[in-house]
Amino acid sequence: MVPASGIAAFLTASRRRQQAAIRRSRRLNAVLAGVLVLALAAAGYAVWQQRTAVAERQTALSRQLALQAGTLISTDPDLASLLAVQAYRTGHTPESVESLDNAASLPLRRRLSGHTDSVYSVAFSPDGHTLATGSGDRTVPCGTWPPARPVPP
Repeated sequence: MVPASGIAAFLTASRRRQQAAIRRSRRLNAVLAGVLVLALAAAGYAVWQQRTAVAERQTALSRQLALQAGTLISTDPDLASLLAVQAYRTGHTPESVESLDNAASLPLRRRLSGHTDSVYSVAFSPDGHTLATGSGDRTVPCGTWPPARPVPP
């Protein structure tokens, strides 16, 4: 038979080991929670950096397109107008707004005819030489693009 003091000592030692294991588990949980917080903060920072880089790239591209539009406005106004529109779509920078204003102030040189109502859709053929337009008058005329006869200024 085991003396009562031996059983009490065994139970006390067992309880101490159990409490030590609980303390180790709590420390491990705290460390893992800290690592998780750091990992989430690093991931959030990485996402923010990526979004910032994309926004800066879009801004730079918009400015570059606006600059090209400004360079070409006197020699090739059609291309300059397209570049100005693309610059504005890429990013609403002051340069893109200015190039779009400059392109919009150019006189119209080509006119589409054949409709008696507002035009609601425009489609180019894959080769880019045929244009089809659809309007509220329910007609869809097709023609070559650019038109053979530009409208005189």
